[in-house]
Amino acid sequence: MHSVSHQKGFINALIMFGIALAVAIMAAWAIANRSSSSSSNQEQVKMSASMILKESSDIRDGFARAFSDGISPSALTFDMAANTGLFQPSRGYAVQQTAPIRAMDPTGTPANFVWTYNKLVKINGIGIDAIDDSVISIGDLTGDVCRSINNMLYNTDVSATPMNGVGSLADFAGAGAIDMSSNLPGRDGKTDLCVTTSDGKYVYFKVVVEK
Repeated sequence: MHSVSHQKGFINALIMFGIALAVAIMAAWAIANRSSSSSSNQEQVKMSASMILKESSDIRDGFARAFSDGISPSALTFDMAANTGLFQPSRGYAVQQTAPIRAMDPTGTPANFVWTYNKLVKINGIGIDAIDDSVISIGDLTGDVCRSINNMLYNTDVSATPMNGVGSLADFAGAGAIDMSSNLPGRDGKTDLCVTTSDGKYVYFKVVVEK
């Protein structure tokens, strides 16, 4: 009887050890899975931010080609129009870009998640502050992508709130007047920046014409 009792105790101990081991393995798997998911999301954010920066550079280079071909900044249009259009097929200055959908705010509007051109933007430290510069921009970005863009450009903290860019999303997308000529350290003198609009949206802009 003593031997049987001893064996039962040993078996119970093995069972309890097995259960504890299984729980530990499951917990470790859950932690690893969460870590993997988080890492994957971070990589997707970085990739989206990189693609947007690459697209903006391609468009800016198109502006430079158009200007060198004799089209004046005041005459250049952000379309496919013959003789003046940045995207006119016959000249091939630039191609229209489609931003990665993962970079768009899920609550945003697709019509705002496109590249636009605005000639009415004043920026402190860029050209003459009181004179309008021309920028390209894309709105309705996610906060993570916006912060990642600034991190890639200026090594800012990825958790830092984007600077106030003045103006609403509609001002950027609809070519409304935007005045960033007042002094604001961290925003002044930057030809590229992702900012927070007056209505709480995230917009990335790039200067293509300094005046």
